[in-house]
Amino acid sequence: MLPDSIFSKFAFMGYLFATGIALGGYGGFQWATSMADAELADQREAALLGRLELAHYNAELQSRIQAHGEKLASELDQTRAQLNEARVQLSRSVSRVTTIYKASPNAAPQPLPAAVFTTGFVRVWNSALAMPATSDQQTTTNIADAASACDSADCLLASSITQADILTNHIDNALRCQSIEAQLNQLINWHEGQ
Repeated sequence: MLPDSIFSKFAFMGYLFATGIALGGYGGFQWATSMADAELADQREAALLGRLELAHYNAELQSRIQAHGEKLASELDQTRAQLNEARVQLSRSVSRVTTIYKASPNAAPQPLPAAVFTTGFVRVWNSALAMPATSDQQTTTNIADAASACDSADCLLASSITQADILTNHIDNALRCQSIEAQLNQLINWHEGQ
């Protein structure tokens, strides 16, 4: 009986050992599963926080871009208002500076002699500004075409354009150039602010 009892004790110990390993393996599996679930939850939370931070950053960036654009638009509106006021102020002076003059600082004002502007002058002026000719004239948008158009018979006839018309047109063109320059500067500022 002695050998059977030792054998049975070894068998019983083996059974206990196998049972312990099985129970330990199951517990280890449960522990590993819970650790993996916790790690997955942490990663999901980190990803969610990352997306929330990115959304917040994008909203803040959009808000700053919007505010910058509104500031530039406001500045451009102010510039346009100033240019319109300058147009009004300059236009008030046109009739005075195109109708009378003084021969010397102490002389009395006298009527300004009429200046004659030919139709050729008007065509060249308008072509240089890329303005279309009147409906009864050929439209010339090229300066070279305007120069060759001045070879026509009516090119040297007097036009109805006055000095006041020329000065008013110059004021309009100069203020238009300043307005375009202001728009371009604001566009550059907007682009640099990006």
